[in-house]
Amino acid sequence: MKSYLIYLVAAIVVGISAVLIYNNFIASKGNTVTSSKQTTAETNAPVVVENPVYKNTLTLTKFSPGSTVSVESANLSTAGFIVVHEDKDNQPGVVIGNSQLLTAGSHSSIDISLTRPIVTDETIYVMIHTDNGDGTFNATTDRVANDNQGNPAIIDFRVGLE
Repeated sequence: MKSYLIYLVAAIVVGISAVLIYNNFIASKGNTVTSSKQTTAETNAPVVVENPVYKNTLTLTKFSPGSTVSVESANLSTAGFIVVHEDKDNQPGVVIGNSQLLTAGSHSSIDISLTRPIVTDETIYVMIHTDNGDGTFNATTDRVANDNQGNPAIIDFRVGLE
């Protein structure tokens, strides 16, 4: 009976240790990529912000001036919006465009109409905002999706020529 109890306690300790190690491993993987800055838009290479814990991912390939930002793909952990902000003192400023409500999951080929055209050499920010439950984007109440460190997952880039 004593040996059975010892084995049971040992199994519980090993199980708890395995869970703690696994959670620490998952959390540490997310620390390596929290945001990406793209300033060489001429290459038209995809810019990706991925959060392995929350699975909030954006891939953009169109960086040219105009009234639309194209998001090649997005993966949202919860329902939300892809939102474009203009630059204000090297921070996201006024919202200049947002997608329709997107469900949690994967989406592709999302074109976001802007309230004004973006121009060459302008910096803009694209991010995911989570829906507050009303299905309508509201910059005040729809929070920015965070990375695993609690920082906003943001793509900022300088608009260039294709």
